[in-house]
Parts: sequence; structure tokens; C-alpha cells
Amino acid sequence: MRIYQEADYAAMSRRCANLISAEVIRKPDCVLGLATGSTPVGIYHQLAEWNRKGDLSFWDVITVNLDEYRGLAPTHTQSYRDFMQKNLFDHIDIRQENTYVPNGMAQDPEEECSRYDSMLRALGGTDLQLLGLGVLKGLIQAVQKALTVLGRETGQPVFQCEIQIPAAAAEFL
Repeated sequence: MRIYQEADYAAMSRRCANLISAEVIRKPDCVLGLATGSTPVGIYHQLAEWNRKGDLSFWDVITVNLDEYRGLAPTHTQSYRDFMQKNLFDHIDIRQENTYVPNGMAQDPEEECSRYDSMLRALGGTDLQLLGLGVLKGLIQAVQKALTVLGRETGQPVFQCEIQIPAAAAEFL
């Protein structure tokens, strides 16, 4: 795993979009694991811009998302399928049949998870997986704020050595 540090959200979005586009160019029928939430929105906008300009095609790409809200229809405004449609799929040349999001309306969630796992295995897994910071971002920010308010020395008993005390949180918003 490589860790990249960028100056701001726009630079991070471009860097991630570059990594994704490199994979799509290297393997036009790649399987991309995609994420929802605020972190990837800028990435998706950059990819859509390159697709609009003709610099990148998603025609043969397959995408998989890892989760969906149980009980929400794909067209519900809070569903992950709807998020992906509005933030990426509606803006690129991907075939809808190549976009996979778990079925939040499945009568049997266990069966749906099993079906989705089998589908992922049949695809050979993902070639590249995009993940957002989600809860981790909030945890890092909370620790950073507590240490700032209380003073770094106060955090010393919690962390075994100075190096482990967070000095800063990554902020992408």
C-alpha cells in the first residue's frame, strides 16, 4: 500500500482520479471497487470531466460497490445506488449492466450477501478498490481535538510513545 499526502481536497481528488484512470487505461475491462460518501465526490467529478473530454472511457469497466442501505429502493434519494448514479454513472459512458450495487430491497439479506459475494468471486475480485475515510476521519479528528484541548502531554498515557500521538488529522472536506 502507498500513502500519498496532498495539499488539499482538490489535489487529493486529482491524484486518486489519476490512479483510477491509469488502471482503466491499463486494463479497460477492469473491476473497480467504488465508495460512497463525501470523500470520493471530487474524484468522480474529475473522472467524469476526463470522460466528457474523451480522454477516458468506462465502456468496458465493471464497478462494484460494497454496501447499500437495507430497505431502500435503488431510486431512493438516500440509497447508495442513487448516489453513484448522480455522482458518477450518469456522467460517464459506462454500461449500466456493468455497475453493481447490492440490492437493498432483497427479502433475504443473508441470501443477497451470499449472491453478491459469489458475483464478486466470479469477477475475480476488484482490480482497484477506492475507500473513503468515513468513521475513521471522525475518530482522527476527535483524538486530534482532544489532544489539542488537553495538551499533547495529557495524551501521553493513552499512547505508548510520542511518535504514536497524532499530530494532525487528514482533512478532505
